[in-house]
Amino acid sequence: ALLIVPLFFLVRDLALLDTYRKILARRGERLVEVLELIVSAPGPVVFHCTAGKDRTGFASALLLTLLGVPWDTVMDDYLRTNELWTGHIGRYLELDIDTRAAIIEARTPYLEAAFDVVRKDFGGPEVFAEKALGLDAKARERLRADLLEG
Repeated sequence: ALLIVPLFFLVRDLALLDTYRKILARRGERLVEVLELIVSAPGPVVFHCTAGKDRTGFASALLLTLLGVPWDTVMDDYLRTNELWTGHIGRYLELDIDTRAAIIEARTPYLEAAFDVVRKDFGGPEVFAEKALGLDAKARERLRADLLEG
């Protein structure tokens, strides 16, 4: 059977994949600020964005990865956005349902696209954290000590 996928669906998803690939280039300085605040904060920190899936989703996934959380758990946490975030209700009504879904849903390929850049351009999350964000092994260890129990 021939599978026909509407072109607008592919364009939409490709645009969002590209957005995730470019999060590092476009928002790297903000990512540094967020992680520096987490490292230096004397107590709990809350950080968020409009939907919590793009910039914040990547920052959270990177942080969890640097803490040693298994990738499947990181991805499950990212995808929980689809269950918990209701801020999109009543928004983007001018868009067709598929476009709206692509914008508001956390999808596995989106986060994987950003981490592909981390692996290909930097050699992995730890190297990225050190080279791009200035989080050396000592800072990453401080993160683990501050944020992990046991």
